[in-house]
Amino acid sequence: MCFCVFTAIILTPTRELAMQIGRECRKFTKTLDLHVVCVYGGTGISEQIAELKRGAEVIVCTPGRMIDMLAANSGTDHIVPLCVQSRDM
Repeated sequence: MCFCVFTAIILTPTRELAMQIGRECRKFTKTLDLHVVCVYGGTGISEQIAELKRGAEVIVCTPGRMIDMLAANSGTDHIVPLCVQSRDM
């Protein structure tokens, strides 16, 4: 039997949008027993690091705070970056 561990990263430009996407993601992931963590600036980083270390299948973040997390190697060492770009038409 194979158990795959994955983490989806949703990168968003603003804290407000990250919070909104996080709320919406939780609605969908609750029944699947997936943990969503929002990571953004303007709030304490230590609490966010603790949440990441507890585990998350979905991370919603802003670019600046994600760079901080990667630089601190705080619970994100298992993440392999994948860049998917989209734009509004």
